[in-house]
Amino acid sequence: MQIFDRVDPMNLERREWQLWLLAFTVISVLALGTALLKYPTVFSTPVFLAGATTRKAFFGFCALVVLLLGYFVDRQLVVRHLRQQVVHEQETIMRIRYEASADLLSTLPDFAHFQDRLAMEYRRASSTRQPFASCSLRLRRRTPSRSPAG
Repeated sequence: MQIFDRVDPMNLERREWQLWLLAFTVISVLALGTALLKYPTVFSTPVFLAGATTRKAFFGFCALVVLLLGYFVDRQLVVRHLRQQVVHEQETIMRIRYEASADLLSTLPDFAHFQDRLAMEYRRASSTRQPFASCSLRLRRRTPSRSPAG
């Protein structure tokens, strides 16, 4: 059963939409089939209950089916809206992090100041005959990548 357990994250949205569509279709078909099976009983001569009671029950059933399908559609729209909101908030967080990193990097002293400081430390170490070690890092600015869902 590992065939059905492998889910590509890029197809997750499409697969969820297919699942919702399948559920909506199955519920619609089952409800329509039940209504069609009840229809002759409701509108024929009453055997057990009075005609008005069975008609009310039939139309109540049809109304409940419509309400259930409407509820499923509403839930799908709410979930879709919430996912779009989460994606938007993630993009906002990424942009804020990028801006904060860029601000932090802009507060660092420039390269000329670093060279002056390095020369001074080297002279101090050589005059006191202490070992001198330095570590240099190169930082590159990178633009934040946009997600394909946006």
